[in-house]
Amino acid sequence: EIKIVPRKTYLLRLINAGINMESFFTIANHRLTIVEVDGEYTKPFTTERVMLVPGQTMNVLVTADQAIGRYSIAMGP
Repeated sequence: EIKIVPRKTYLLRLINAGINMESFFTIANHRLTIVEVDGEYTKPFTTERVMLVPGQTMNVLVTADQAIGRYSIAMGP
């Protein structure tokens, strides 16, 4: 369980530490804004899920702008 403050924006640093498979990351009912990929800032891009190839890192912004509740966070192939 992760405690989140409503309407606050969080920076998440993601990494795919695998060697063979892509990994996907999503948070139910939330949008992710990609702001950095592999140590390089990028033009912000908003999406519902992201894909990371093996060894890739990514920083995403997520705003807690939904009704208070429980939301699934998923990362996997």
